[in-house]
Amino acid sequence: MSDLAKAFITRLMNRNAKKRYTAEEALKDEWILKADSNVLDKPLAKKALKNLTTFRADLKLQSATWVFLVSLLANKKDKANLLKTFKQLDLNGDGLLSKDELVKGYNNVFMSQMTDGEVEKIFDRIDVNKNGSIDYSEFIAASLDRDKMLSKDRLSKVFNIFDKVSTSSPPCLPLFMPS
Repeated sequence: MSDLAKAFITRLMNRNAKKRYTAEEALKDEWILKADSNVLDKPLAKKALKNLTTFRADLKLQSATWVFLVSLLANKKDKANLLKTFKQLDLNGDGLLSKDELVKGYNNVFMSQMTDGEVEKIFDRIDVNKNGSIDYSEFIAASLDRDKMLSKDRLSKVFNIFDKVSTSSPPCLPLFMPS
């Protein structure tokens, strides 16, 4: 049992009612706040991990377009939820997901064993820089809900951005010059 947990219990069990935690004080205790932030949001994690298994970063144009879409159009709430999930899966807190951390998270969320082949497949598709781990940006790009991100409204916004960029660029030379 951690020192924080012991201190929390001691404050709850203090014989002196004036020194004993009230319910409000107990809910604001460091141990409770820390424990609450480490509880894995299984529905959110399940969705994120499921998206990880289908993402393909090896398709370069698709991957670049997706990263562009995510960086411009993903809302703060979605990013914050995925950051929380990422931190909960990142057991050693180094900002990277190792194969072992991914397996433990998957097993915790789906209550089934992930095979070595499945892990390798995910890393082959998501680990763009091939450093043997999944960083936060790779995780976000791969785990955001594609159906939500690819709504008609969002695609229209991206098209308009591309359209503005292409019309503001100098005109291209024709492919065939008249003789």
